[in-house]
Amino acid sequence: MTPEELAREARAVEQDARRALDGSQLMLPREARVGTPVPVRALAGRLESWFVPVLAGDWLVAYLRFSPLRMLRASSSFMRHTGDMSECPLAADWLDVELIRERAEDCAHFDETAGEPMLSFDGAPDRLAWAVPLQRAGVTGRWLFVAGEAVWPALP
Repeated sequence: MTPEELAREARAVEQDARRALDGSQLMLPREARVGTPVPVRALAGRLESWFVPVLAGDWLVAYLRFSPLRMLRASSSFMRHTGDMSECPLAADWLDVELIRERAEDCAHFDETAGEPMLSFDGAPDRLAWAVPLQRAGVTGRWLFVAGEAVWPALP
């Protein structure tokens, strides 16, 4: 899929997400809005799904997952009580690619640099995490996963 096709598909997924939220039973604050869809890829690069964040201010209050064919696969809210966002993660922890790259870089060896993060999964597709390639002398040697504030190495 070309970058233009991917951007076009992301816009279509965003519209699908808005429609899905209209009929949703998710507990959401009044100011909740659909964020930009993020492709979820296997480490080999294959599109596995779309992650659509639902945001309220600085918080990630919920998310939707769509299949590559844009079928709603899952939805979840981090809110446990109406109006209480205390258990919601900060949106930046899950969506700020530079922050995610920096977290991986902080855990890299002295001779490794962190490459471009991609939203992926650790083992099962339900275990969402950002995959960050670590490069040594320009060659990817290993991957780190970043989920929120947690960072761990990918198993070979």
